[in-house]
Amino acid sequence: MKTETTIELNEYFKKALDIIENSDKNIFITGRAGTGKSTLLTYLRKTTGKNMVYLAPTGVAAVNIKGQTIHSFFRFKPNITYDKIKKLSSKKADNIYKKLDAIVIDEISMVRADLLDYIDRFMRLNGNNKDLPFGGAQMIFIGDLYQLPPVVTGPEREIFRSQYQSRYFFDAKALADFSMEFIELEKIYRQSDADFIELLNAIRNNTVTDEQLGLLNERLKKDYELNTDELSIYLTTTNKMARSINDTQMRKLSSKLKSY
Repeated sequence: MKTETTIELNEYFKKALDIIENSDKNIFITGRAGTGKSTLLTYLRKTTGKNMVYLAPTGVAAVNIKGQTIHSFFRFKPNITYDKIKKLSSKKADNIYKKLDAIVIDEISMVRADLLDYIDRFMRLNGNNKDLPFGGAQMIFIGDLYQLPPVVTGPEREIFRSQYQSRYFFDAKALADFSMEFIELEKIYRQSDADFIELLNAIRNNTVTDEQLGLLNERLKKDYELNTDELSIYLTTTNKMARSINDTQMRKLSSKLKSY
């Protein structure tokens, strides 16, 4: 699939772009990995006639879309709460937030419900219309809810449980009476093997069969012995496991330790 301004505009792309460009309707664009969510966002950025900001919940995700983090754009500190959100001076608000036609949030699966409520309150205070959700700005959510979930730490869980039905963005109070279009991108561009696509979808949906597991296990080399002279990549399920492997390999080094 092309990544320049000219791309294959399939029916889902066309529908999403039409809603975004020719209406003020809010929209949630989702789809499996490889269906073109990032490509669509890149195309939108290059062709839109609207004044938009492109946001993501983490620094890495923000860099990937050449945007900003949510906290940076709205000037939220790490300990932000609903009551700490203030109305900015008219000069600051007029220069940035009142000029926004739309707010794009990528990797929406990682955005907590309370964070979306903070955005709503901030935009009501500093956007164009205090009586409309998000100050009247069109909201464009992009992401896959099968991917990384929002993080709620131990001390927050009980408080969060008493305030929200779930930690996910769609349970934000700001969305209680919020109208939103939904589009699921279906055409996969990253893979062309139909059987492999079917296998990936089965794993994604937790409907994998014994036959499909057998296909995966055919790739397993039970008698494989690691050659330490080879460059091998370990894929682990946790950071703790990755650190353990890295520390073990580091201890095997005989060269002198240096600090930089």
